[in-house]
Amino acid sequence: MARAKVPNRGKGKQSHKCGICNSRGHRAETCKHGSADLVRRLRVKVKELQKKRGVRPNTGTRGSAAQRPRKSGAYKKAARAKYTGSPKPPAFRPRTARAQVLSRRALVGQPLPAWERLSTTGFGHRCKHFRCSCGGQSFDAPQLCPHRSDKMVFIRCKACRAYHNVYCGTAFHGLRAAPDELHDVVVHYTDLPYKSSPNVDQLVKLTGFGRTQVGHIVSTLLSAEAKAGKDNNSCLKVSEGCEGDAHVLRRTYIGAKNDSFQNEVRAVRDRLKTIVKCKLKPKPTYSSLHVRVAGLAVRGGPLVVQKLGDKLVQTGAVPPPEAKAELISSKLLEHFDKPAAGRKFIPLWLDVLPLQ
Repeated sequence: MARAKVPNRGKGKQSHKCGICNSRGHRAETCKHGSADLVRRLRVKVKELQKKRGVRPNTGTRGSAAQRPRKSGAYKKAARAKYTGSPKPPAFRPRTARAQVLSRRALVGQPLPAWERLSTTGFGHRCKHFRCSCGGQSFDAPQLCPHRSDKMVFIRCKACRAYHNVYCGTAFHGLRAAPDELHDVVVHYTDLPYKSSPNVDQLVKLTGFGRTQVGHIVSTLLSAEAKAGKDNNSCLKVSEGCEGDAHVLRRTYIGAKNDSFQNEVRAVRDRLKTIVKCKLKPKPTYSSLHVRVAGLAVRGGPLVVQKLGDKLVQTGAVPPPEAKAELISSKLLEHFDKPAAGRKFIPLWLDVLPLQ
C-alpha cells in the first residue's frame, strides 16, 4: 500500500519557533517582546535555586533502584525497626551450652566413647535373653576390633571368644550405622520439638547421613516411644471430675471384595437392605472404615487413651456414635480410681451432660 502524500513534506529546512512569542526568526534569548526580559530573569533564578538545593533537573527517567529513597538499604532498615520495634540484643548463651555442643562434636569419629555415652543414657540397653551361639550369656566390655571394622564396636563372648556386634540384643539390632553416627542422630532427634512428629528429611540435612539409614533409626526410636507410652497409659488412673470424649483418627475406604473385612461389609449390606427396603439398587462397591479412639482426662491431670473397635459404615454416612458396649470392651472404664468416701459412683462428663 502506497504511503499517503503529505503537502510540503521534505521542503525547506527545519524551522524553530520562539518559546515566548511563538514567532520564527529568533530564539527566546534574543526575543524583543515585552515579557521576554521577565521570562529570562525567572529562568536564571530557577537555575540558581536548583544548584543551591541540589535538585536534579527532570531527565524523564526514574533512575536506578539504588537511587530511589524507598528502595535503599537504610530506608528498609529504618522501616523494619519502626514496624517491629527496636531490635533486641541476642540472648547471652552460657559457656555450659557451648561446652555441651563441643562435647557432642568431639564424639564424631570416636565409636567407643559414643557407645559409652549411649549406654549411660539408656539407648544401649541389651535384652537379658540375648545369648551367644554357644549358649553363653556373659560378654566382655565393648571394645574395638580393627581387623574386623574401624567404625564398629564389638563384644566378645567369654566362653567361646566369638565376636558380636555391639547392637546385638538391643533395639538397634541389625543397624549398619556406626555408634558415633547413631549418637549424632539421637542428639539431633532429642533436640527436635517433642509436640511434633520428627521429620526424617530435616535430620538428614542436620547430620548429613543417608535417608534410609536415618529412617531406620527414627523408626526404632518412635517404636520405643510408642511402647513406653503404651506402658505408661496402661497404669494411669483418673479420679472424679474427669471428662471423656471420642475422636476419629483416620477414615479410609474398604472395597467390597476385601478379605479382611468380609463380615463387616456383609453387615453393612444387610443394614442397607433393611433401611431402604429395596433390593433393585446396585450394591455399594466400597464402604468407609473409621479408626477411633476414646479418652478420659482430668483438667491439669493425666490423659488416658484407648483404641475403640474399627467401625465400617456406608459411604457418605455420618461418623458412627460410640456405644456403651464398645467403651466396656475397650477397658477404658477400668482406669477409674475408687470413688471418694461417702459416694457410690464417679461422675463422667461427656461433652455437656454428666453421666453416672
